[in-house]
Amino acid sequence: MPRTRNIFQVEALFVGPSPASGMNHLTTDGVLNNNLNIGTFGTPNFNLIQNIPRVQSVSYSVLVERHDIAELGKRSNIHRGIRPTPITLNFEYLQNSILPELRIGFNLNYARYYADFGGSPFYPINTGISVLEGFVSRSDERLPTEFAWPMHFRDQRCIYVVVGEEGQDLKKNYSAYQAIDPQATGYASYGFGGCYLTNYRTVAAVGDFPKANVSYICDTLRYYSSSSGQPIPAVNPKDLTPILDSLGNTVKFAIPSIFETTGTLSVVRPGDISLDISSLPRLTGFFATYRGYGGTSAAAYSNINNLGINFTDIKLQNYSIDLTLNRKDRHQIGWKLPMDRIVTFPVIVNLTFGAVIGDGQTGSFVNILNNNDDYNITIKLKNPPNYGAFGGLPAIQYDFKRAKFNSINFESAIGNNKTVDVSFGCEIDQDDLSQGLFISGLLTSYILPTPATYLTAVTGSDPLRDQINTQFTANAIESGRPLF
Repeated sequence: MPRTRNIFQVEALFVGPSPASGMNHLTTDGVLNNNLNIGTFGTPNFNLIQNIPRVQSVSYSVLVERHDIAELGKRSNIHRGIRPTPITLNFEYLQNSILPELRIGFNLNYARYYADFGGSPFYPINTGISVLEGFVSRSDERLPTEFAWPMHFRDQRCIYVVVGEEGQDLKKNYSAYQAIDPQATGYASYGFGGCYLTNYRTVAAVGDFPKANVSYICDTLRYYSSSSGQPIPAVNPKDLTPILDSLGNTVKFAIPSIFETTGTLSVVRPGDISLDISSLPRLTGFFATYRGYGGTSAAAYSNINNLGINFTDIKLQNYSIDLTLNRKDRHQIGWKLPMDRIVTFPVIVNLTFGAVIGDGQTGSFVNILNNNDDYNITIKLKNPPNYGAFGGLPAIQYDFKRAKFNSINFESAIGNNKTVDVSFGCEIDQDDLSQGLFISGLLTSYILPTPATYLTAVTGSDPLRDQINTQFTANAIESGRPLF
């Protein structure tokens, strides 16, 4: 009988690899391929399409832009042609780790608690890698000395909104991860091809869980009655023909199972969020002048003045981080769609937070105008204190280096506390890591057994269902780096 309705239990969102025209599967030897059958008869074949967990909402829209064509001697149009216009896609998810940010394409630092890495960070320091590198790079080739995956290029993806059978959860209680969901042939789906990230926004507030919202512009939208063995939604931008592999076969996709074991953190609580801010020394020649409240000593610059509030005594109520990637379409005569949608610089990320004011602080706004100080700001979304070996560790951490003050707004009203809203801005420059936004955190919520105790191709908890174990050779994957 016809489907009565679609509700949230039957839908899930999956993100494919970059670029959108690439392959969706990877063998243990590091070979990207288009063979959905490898793995059935021996050699494991990992599915690079992965689920975004904790999604709360998805929205997408199509707007057809018409171009009126008229001529002298005729009142009405002789034609109303269609201009290629991007499709918009938005989704929102609750935050429990940095796994979604990795799968979106940000370059982040994370602690390696799986296998035998013992919690060591992938990069030596959190601020040692540009968060935007994957959106700027267009390199999809590897040198002979480099690993096969992941690629430097992490932009332009395919995204899938999968619709399962009516009345059944799409997230099945499978006992193990499966590269292709055995019921995927019965799932309908919406496939978005050539998706470019345009906005990332994360918010948190008292009484609500922290969440992130991301926006994309997409080249194409395709509807499927099955989510296994279907052509990917991306097309050649020149002539809108299907994407083919090196053998001339249509590149296909298949949706994997959603697998999550017990022990995964559900969501970060607002009571486990902290914010720290400090002014930076002003560089004058070879000397640094500190302007922290209480003097000019190095120990004093952990406090900041001149804004009229004591930041050690504020009661944080909310914050929002907004990162917008402005895109410039690269067109070419003879092409149906843009060749690319490149990020235009400068890229500014803004942080705004609201707080209930405690003590005031001596200072002068004139000094802000004269000094143009820089600030380091850190926001930590931590695991609950009683969360085993991971209790109190940051599940997600945002570091702003050399942020600039934007604005401050005070408000008092009868019956309410006096509040303040403060805004800072920071430029992201992948060639200058002394400033910008940096993101780090955890991929896992508990320590996995030693590699000898799990010999299947893929295993682990929710954030590690994309982790290939040590049976994969160094040619397939960078040591300790998950597939995303």
